[in-house]
Amino acid sequence: MLPCELLERNGDSLKQYVLKHSRDWDLPKPFMEWVDQDNLFLNSLVDRIVTGFPANESDTLFAEWGYKDTLLNTAEPYHLWAIEGDPCIDQRLPLQQSGLNVHWVKDLTPYQMRKVRILNGSHTLLAPLGILSGLEEVKQAIDHPEFNQFLSNAIEKEIIPSLPFDQNEMMQYGESVLERFKNPFCTSPPGRYLAEQHFEVQGSSPSYPRGIS
Repeated sequence: MLPCELLERNGDSLKQYVLKHSRDWDLPKPFMEWVDQDNLFLNSLVDRIVTGFPANESDTLFAEWGYKDTLLNTAEPYHLWAIEGDPCIDQRLPLQQSGLNVHWVKDLTPYQMRKVRILNGSHTLLAPLGILSGLEEVKQAIDHPEFNQFLSNAIEKEIIPSLPFDQNEMMQYGESVLERFKNPFCTSPPGRYLAEQHFEVQGSSPSYPRGIS
């Protein structure tokens, strides 16, 4: 089982709820033993900015394709899927061979912490500045010289030193986040991140649909 919800230890949580509902529904003990012993519930982390349905472009795209896709979404080119599990699983589920940027890791913690503190933390820092300045998109905030410098300093001098991991790797990730925020085709209003600030810093999802970031 590979849940992709933005929830810390999402595989552990899914297994907990499957077993809970199995008990609630009085399912037979052999079934619950099968769930517990013969299935893998893998914790994973998806790192990709997804900004939702492209309302301004959808009609043009539908006309070009010849059909409508109401689940159409907008995503940045960058993507990373970190899965906590034995790399040999990739032989049975060849995600890497399919071209996905999948990392099979022993411990998901470094990926979780760097994403929440650097990427989500950057959104949290930029959102109030963007709103108070009347900016309509995150890209406008990152293009603002003073805001860009403020965020760069925060990442380099405050956020990254708080992470107990290889500092060079964290710096490279921080630089990539700044570049990702400049993507003109995958941006959001800063108010979105301010409204979701509680979930941004926790690294979990609210109860309503949103993009992955």
